[in-house]
This record gives sequence, C-alpha cells and structure tokens, in this order.
Amino acid sequence: MVNKNEISLFNIKRIKLSKRGVGYYSYRLYNSLLKNDRINVSKVSLIDEGKISRFPLLYHLEIPFLIPNNVDLYHALSPIEALRLDKDRTVVTIHDLIMLRDTRQLYNDHNTLVKFVLKTNFAYALTKAIMSKKIIVDSEQTKMDLYDYFGGDKIDLGSIDVVRPIISSKFQPINIKNRDENIFVIGTLCGLGRHKRVDILINSFIKANIPNSKLLIAGRGPEMNRLIKLANGQDNIVFMGFIPDEDINQWYNSLDVFVFPSIEEGYGMPIIEAMATGCPVVTLDDSHIPKDIKNHTHVSNDLAYDLKNKKWLDSFDIKSNLDFVKQHSAKKISNQMIDIYNQI
Repeated sequence: MVNKNEISLFNIKRIKLSKRGVGYYSYRLYNSLLKNDRINVSKVSLIDEGKISRFPLLYHLEIPFLIPNNVDLYHALSPIEALRLDKDRTVVTIHDLIMLRDTRQLYNDHNTLVKFVLKTNFAYALTKAIMSKKIIVDSEQTKMDLYDYFGGDKIDLGSIDVVRPIISSKFQPINIKNRDENIFVIGTLCGLGRHKRVDILINSFIKANIPNSKLLIAGRGPEMNRLIKLANGQDNIVFMGFIPDEDINQWYNSLDVFVFPSIEEGYGMPIIEAMATGCPVVTLDDSHIPKDIKNHTHVSNDLAYDLKNKKWLDSFDIKSNLDFVKQHSAKKISNQMIDIYNQI
C-alpha cells in the first residue's frame, strides 16, 4: 500500500501548464490529487528545476538527476517519463498509440527523418513503459490498441486500468440571455493545424448553404490564413481566435452543434467539453477517435447533408452524454487513481 506522504507525480513535459494534451492531463490530475486528503503528492518537473533540454528527444536523460528516493511510488505521465524510473515502483499513463501510426503524420509538417526519430523513440519508450507495475490508459480503445500491439504474451489486459482524463467543472449547461434562437450556430474549437481538417467543415458549411446560419471557428494555428481564404469573405463564417478560459463555457453554450473533424485524436477533450454543456457533437466517419468517445457523437459520412438536414438532432441522446461526462470529474478520478496506487 502507498504511504500517504510518499508519491511523486512526474510531469516532465515542456508544456507545464498546457490546457491541451498531456499537459492538460497532468495539470488536472496533479491538482485533483493535491485536494484529496487520502494522499500527499509531489511534482517532479524539469520546467520547475530550470533544466529543460534544448533537444526534446533527449530530455528524459535528465530524469535521474531529479528522481526523489524517499517515495513509495512514481507515476509517469507518459511513456517517455517512465524510461528511467524503477519499474517496481512505477505507474505509467499511456494516452494513445498515435505516434506508431501514419494517419496523423500525413497531416503534420515534420520531415520524414523527424517522423522516423519520433516514432522510434516513442516505440522504444513504450516497450519499457509496459514493464511498469501498473498501466493506465484513458479510453477502452487505447487499452485494446495497446493489447493488440504487444500481444498477450507481453502484456496482460488485467494490468491495464482505464481512467478518464479530468474535465473542469466549469463546463456545464447554461441559459444565454438575448441569444437569437432563429440562427443555427455551428462551431468548432481546436488548434488550426492540418490534421484538424477545419477545411472540410468550412467547405461543408458553404455547400450546405443553411438559411440563417453561422459557423464559429475558435482557435489559432498555422492553417488560419489558408482557412480564411477558403471562407472567401462569407460574413456568416467567423474566425474567433483564442477563447479565454473565462469565456469558453459560454461559447460552447452558444452553439447548436459542435463539429470536431480532426483526422485523429488520442482522446478529443473538446468533444467532452462540448458534451458537458449539453451541446450535440458531430465527428466524421473516417476520424480515428477512441470508439468509447466517438459513440457519444453523431458520426457523419456527409457533413454538408447532416448540417442542413438536422434530422439526427431529434434522436441525439444528450442525457447519455451528460452521464458520460460525470466519469471525468476530478473527485472521481483522484479516488480512482489512489485506489490503483494502493494495489501496488
């Protein structure tokens, strides 16, 4: 059993307080554990120590200089961070196997050599990470992907626990005063990179030509200028840029439909955030998003038709989505994590 005072949570990413990806996961989990009186937790971070490597593929070499010895348990928040830890005292979170596939890689700007190095480094870290005492994943899909990748002779399904990422309690349904109910509002929120495929959404929205409609695109990124040109000056396509944290819940609540056309996601937190506000979510049939998340969305193979037709909205199960969101509460997740820690 884990001593109440002795657990170290490893957050050694370059994105210490990022609100997306592994940084989002780390930040939320750490803060939820701090508030749980069942355990005391410390954080190990290269950023805090001012020792960030200029070479991301090598930064894990610095971990041994930061490892505290007076702990019962380490929690590595990604496979890379598990490389230099004592496997008998380590829990590791494996978020997804995207780096081992080529789907998303076709949409990013890395050259072939960089892609190869990143993939090789991740694959090596993964083979070491699965030797840890406990493996945590955030979706049933990743659990099965991991088992299929290594096979039953190298990994036991029973050693893999599914623990959802934490979503902020600020995401919830609200009534927005003075909202024009006659305007059908479609929105998306993401970093505007190629793999997010916002161009598909824009083209589908233009093709649908829905009377009294508006498309809101929130986020920034390298594709913004190209997407603005694609919108061709239509005044009902609005590029909103970055949405501040204090406004984001109201923004989701201003939508009639949230569309997430990304080609591949390890989880897809904007989907969960939109669900938490009671907003129907649309994903695309060829998107590689964990099935246990995607099953709570309307999966479209003709986005223009579905945006214009809207019949699917009549049977969309908002209540089921709100129940699913409850699995992501900070209190539930922190208790679930501590129960896993105490199994070691």
